[in-house]
Amino acid sequence: MNYFRKTALYTFTLVMVLTSATVGFGAEDVSYYAGKGEPGFQDGVLGEARLNQPYGLTFDNAGNLLVADSYNNRIRMISEAKLCTLAGTAETNDLLGFPLGALKDGPAASAYFNKPRDLAMNSAGDIFVSDTANHVIRKISNGTVTTFAGKNTPGMKDGKGGAALFNMPSGIAVDSQDRIYVADTLNNAIRIIDKAGTVSTLKLVSSEASYDYSTLNEPSDVALDREGNLYIVDSGNQMIKKVVDGKVYLLAGRMGEKNDLGYVEGSFSDGKAETAGFNFPKGICVLDNGLVFVADTWNHSIRLIKPDNTVVTFAGAGKADNIVGSLSQSRFNMPSGLAYSAGSLYVSDMWNSSIKRIKLNYGDPAFDPAVSFVSNNIDFSKRDKTIVNVAVKGKLIDFQDVKTVNLGGKTYFPIRAIAESLGAQVSYDAAKRTVHVGYEGKEITYPLDASGMKVVNQRSLIHIRTLAGDLGVFVTWNQQYNTVILTE
Repeated sequence: MNYFRKTALYTFTLVMVLTSATVGFGAEDVSYYAGKGEPGFQDGVLGEARLNQPYGLTFDNAGNLLVADSYNNRIRMISEAKLCTLAGTAETNDLLGFPLGALKDGPAASAYFNKPRDLAMNSAGDIFVSDTANHVIRKISNGTVTTFAGKNTPGMKDGKGGAALFNMPSGIAVDSQDRIYVADTLNNAIRIIDKAGTVSTLKLVSSEASYDYSTLNEPSDVALDREGNLYIVDSGNQMIKKVVDGKVYLLAGRMGEKNDLGYVEGSFSDGKAETAGFNFPKGICVLDNGLVFVADTWNHSIRLIKPDNTVVTFAGAGKADNIVGSLSQSRFNMPSGLAYSAGSLYVSDMWNSSIKRIKLNYGDPAFDPAVSFVSNNIDFSKRDKTIVNVAVKGKLIDFQDVKTVNLGGKTYFPIRAIAESLGAQVSYDAAKRTVHVGYEGKEITYPLDASGMKVVNQRSLIHIRTLAGDLGVFVTWNQQYNTVILTE
């Protein structure tokens, strides 16, 4: 078998005890978030702000969207519906009118970058940037930019700080131990940087003897899942790979011979993971429930690798354009970076100089994650066998005075216990008889007499699909253990 099966069984089992109608994709599933197609540089409200071929995206610890605004040579931040410049500047333009890049450390407002492609944040809130055309990794901390690893010379060398060398580093990710993983594109390697700034090269071993999956061809992005497994966008090989315990498996993409330029020919086809076709994918986003989104750049599409080891085209249609609206109507032009937060997928539509937002539909079977995947690490022996249980972030909720209740064929859950387990803030207004939930920038108010709400023993209960849809979390039903599993 030429690809890695994380789960042996993928199920579309619906949550029958949590009956809710499937909602179809709406007319505005894909919308502009920042920029609308005209390249330029302008801070301000999102409807007026301008970007210039943005590339990588990530969310900071406060829920703000960070953007590697590549051809503006700046790091931008979207917060409270406004775009601002977090770091970087440019004083002159090149012959094509693009801001000239350079390498200069110092205060963030006066630092220089050169075609940065990606960025990631560690647990302390420091931002690391793959400053691609400078061949270095930069660090933004306390308003100051420094060169963390590498120097302004392409090469391949391990070592500490400026002694190390990179060659067009692109994708970057940070693991739970604050180690930095870098897709060192033109070195065809994955590099690791520890907290002290020491760079090493990740040693990879193919999972198959018949095909060498460990050989990379201009890797462009990396990502980590909740278990610490590494995902690699192997762009020149037209493959998405997964590293588990040091072994490299094929997650999706077809094998092929290299052409005279040294690349496997790109293609565009859905279906089984090991025969699906990609065309120089550049970005990846891995969700906790096993869904893997891919920015299939030269196919101008967003692809979805599902836990049943199939690939579907999620948005776009293989043709470059700039259209928002429904998923089937949407068109992109060289999408490159992806990030997920609170029920929406964000896409850097590079050649359209915009960030687009895609709302995910939680009632659609395409998003029912594999039960065996999200059930991993949950100790079901601790469940209450008399009720429908709920697990959040891999742990069962220990309900106190109010538990789940079945009314009229639907199950209702204590809103405070579930929302707070997800990290939301919950308050009750007795005068207005409303419950207010604040979660990742969303502010939601539920009247107690609203559809989907019940009051039992003076406690507010809610239908799980209502809460999940509003907060942007996924619902999976483990029938064997009578448990609802919520994942972001």
